[in-house]
Amino acid sequence: MTKRNEFFIREDLISCYSELQSENVSKNECLNKTQIKKKISKVNKKLKILFKEYGRHVTCEEALSWLNKNNFK
Repeated sequence: MTKRNEFFIREDLISCYSELQSENVSKNECLNKTQIKKKISKVNKKLKILFKEYGRHVTCEEALSWLNKNNFK
């Protein structure tokens, strides 16, 4: 198994956190509460896998700071 570049892991982390933002979850009005919970659960599972791959837990604020500091282009 090859180790992915940190850039791509960060990209996936940012993507997951953006999916979890309340406005992104609620944008899709055709989802009922059960479907929303299932989607959130799926994203949280993906985050756990990404944390292992990255080597530590990354908070949403830290992931967003990568964007703000222009460390992530």
